[in-house]
Amino acid sequence: LLTAWLGVGDALAPMLADPAKAATLRDMYAQFPWFREFVSSVEMSLAKADTVISAHYDATLLAGLSEEDGEELAALGADLRARLDTTVDCMLAISGHTTLAEGNSILQSSLVARNAYVDPLNVVQADVMAKLR
Repeated sequence: LLTAWLGVGDALAPMLADPAKAATLRDMYAQFPWFREFVSSVEMSLAKADTVISAHYDATLLAGLSEEDGEELAALGADLRARLDTTVDCMLAISGHTTLAEGNSILQSSLVARNAYVDPLNVVQADVMAKLR
């Protein structure tokens, strides 16, 4: 999922900071189906991402590393989570939604059902990976 959104917020945040360019992006979202589909696809990827689970992986898997390696990788994880948050803010600003995939009730209900199974698996996976080190 990282490749679906990484860099999008970095590219769009400066444009959204300029009111004229932000208005152009919102107009593009309203008028160009391909741009609306791009935003929708990025929103879908972001909706599947979970920064809490990501932070759990960091806490669990970085614990056994040297202080220097652990700090470097923890900083990388924190940077990626911050960039994800920036990308979420950009997608919401362009689409006018208040939540990701707001217009897609099927995706939202699917994610709720999916996360009930996937979240515990992610926790177990991180714990097993830590024990296998």
